[in-house]
Amino acid sequence: MKIFEYMATGVPILGSNIGSISEVLNPSNSIIFDPENQKTIGSGFRYFTNNRVESKKKSDAALLEVRHLYTWSVRAKSILEFIK
Repeated sequence: MKIFEYMATGVPILGSNIGSISEVLNPSNSIIFDPENQKTIGSGFRYFTNNRVESKKKSDAALLEVRHLYTWSVRAKSILEFIK
């Protein structure tokens, strides 16, 4: 749930590539880091600092995705389709 809340803020996201997080966050909507490699976290922060236009594009993409793909209505439709 938190990932979707973060996406809805319209703020750039720096997310780890573990578990279900990597199913939602990707290079088009966030900066992904390897939690086993501290250097990738720093690289992600530097990317956001040095590439504000691209960072804005990523946060805008995340916002659009959460509004169109990850709503309760979309989830309910998916579940009903699965049941059929």
